[in-house]
Amino acid sequence: AEIMREAVENQSPHVIIVDEISKPEEVEAARTIAQRGVQLIATVHGRTLPELINCRERGTLVGGQHTVTLSGPEAERRSDKRKSVQKRIREPVFGCALELHERDRWIWHENVQRAVDYYFEGEILDAQELSRGKAVAVAAIPGE
Repeated sequence: AEIMREAVENQSPHVIIVDEISKPEEVEAARTIAQRGVQLIATVHGRTLPELINCRERGTLVGGQHTVTLSGPEAERRSDKRKSVQKRIREPVFGCALELHERDRWIWHENVQRAVDYYFEGEILDAQELSRGKAVAVAAIPGE
């Protein structure tokens, strides 16, 4: 984590590439780097975007979450009628995400902010399933 910060402070890079962000101090360093306008390309410990969203340590990379209590009329407008819902706290560190499911099978989320917001709303989000030489539109279903 300290090396990541030092690289930004001492070298003024446009892009930093990091392998395997997993510890809280690495997450915080990644947030700091992104706030300074440096593009960050990284692998993050976790299998799927929903797993990352719900991870207490690494969830802040995709915006974090907190519980919001809705008013009665607001809850009534929701299809599930819930008064207590999860919402994203801040801007995600990453603009896009690629889930590596198998060596030759990936799921591409073009817009992490929208994907996280849709996940919390229980909405189906369009994504792409990628394999060698092939891209297929798929529906990313919350909770799956």
